[in-house]
Amino acid sequence: MFAKISFLLHITMTIQAAFAHITNTILPLYEAREAANIAHMLMEHVTGMGKMDRIVHKDKALEPEQLQTLQSAITDLQRNRPIQYIIGISWFYGMEFRVNESVLIPRPETEELVEWILTEQPGGPIRLLDIGTGSGCIPISLQKNLPGATVWAIDVSEDALATAQGNATRLHAPVHFAVMDALDTAATATLPEFDIIVSNPPYIRQREKADMQHRWWILSHRSRCLYPTSTRSCSTAPSACSPSRNSRRRVNYTSRSTRHWEKK
Repeated sequence: MFAKISFLLHITMTIQAAFAHITNTILPLYEAREAANIAHMLMEHVTGMGKMDRIVHKDKALEPEQLQTLQSAITDLQRNRPIQYIIGISWFYGMEFRVNESVLIPRPETEELVEWILTEQPGGPIRLLDIGTGSGCIPISLQKNLPGATVWAIDVSEDALATAQGNATRLHAPVHFAVMDALDTAATATLPEFDIIVSNPPYIRQREKADMQHRWWILSHRSRCLYPTSTRSCSTAPSACSPSRNSRRRVNYTSRSTRHWEKK
């Protein structure tokens, strides 16, 4: 591996050749279309140039430091590290979010959850809580589109909340963050009442693990980002996750399919 990196650092590689190199290297791991998308994301990260600029300057040679960044990233991709963690960026609901291994990568399907809440939210000022906020993509997106709402977000991970707070600050979204376990009734009792409670917790079904062994990075990070010491479900929580505290609406999203959305 180190010999390969050293070799690349001593050759000349154009932008066009680098794109082809990324794609061909990761094709055994990804479908062709996904490999091409990943290559575009990585090349923009490495060069700082958009797709059209890279086409115009396709014959421009990469600098040695760019080659080093490129090969390091390719090595990570071969280890199944997600491209969003490599470049530190993930787009969600038209906004750029910073991500790292302390949070889950925002999923396109979760945008449907945000859209659903925005479509059905009651009129007037509302209070909204996001449980297990991770990168903060859900509460930040909701607050940006519901400027009259008071939005709270909690997570058991201080590192995750630091990432979410950074995203909120950069995107100018006044969200209230708190380090808190949603299953700690004493802690959640200090929260105000909410009109909407939403949660999109991490999950991997036991029967899915066998099919994901080649994606060891996902298995090692996804299930511990929000619940590092517990496998309890949010549905067992008696306070903040429950409508018993006069919450008018509870919104859960626990599957990739809208068939599993639940309103209580």
